Amino acid sequence: TPGYLSPEVLKKDPYGKPVDVWACGVILYILLVGYPPFWDEDQHRLYQQIKAGAYDYPSPEWDTVTPEAKNLINSMLTVNPAKRISAIEALKHPWICQRERVASVVHRQETVDCLKKFNARRKLKWCELTLNSDGSCGHERSQFRARQEGSQSIETDRRDKQAGQTDGRHLQAQDMQIHRSHQRRD
Repeated sequence: TPGYLSPEVLKKDPYGKPVDVWACGVILYILLVGYPPFWDEDQHRLYQQIKAGAYDYPSPEWDTVTPEAKNLINSMLTVNPAKRISAIEALKHPWICQRERVASVVHRQETVDCLKKFNARRKLKWCELTLNSDGSCGHERSQFRARQEGSQSIETDRRDKQAGQTDGRHLQAQDMQIHRSHQRRD
């Protein structure tokens, strides 16, 4: 997935273990608020964001996340791999080692809900990618939307595996716009 790639990989520079720390920083960001730090419908602009390390902590999602958690993410998403925190150092970070003292005790149900929506939109994207130009497969799309609303279930795994390699970046951006608009309303 492009959003997890480190700047050095995108620049085609030599790379090593720090790329894994970068990916873990992206994952930690997602786990804390339910959406990725880098996002754009245009892959070139997405890559530019990653290379520049251009992310932020928008309100209200990040208001209850501790400074220590943000510090760990900043250390993991440092553009220069030589200055990026190592995995060993990350495991010794206060947010990891002293969680009872520095971690937020605020219930993160909003994040869990965000992750569920984010995952549902990813699955919807795969379903939409299987749509033919003549609009066939619309039945599966309506079933999926109904499932997303909790009305019924659909067998998407089989279809996901059969889905073609279609460029769905415009769907991803639309998903993130929907996600962020829902976040601001909640």
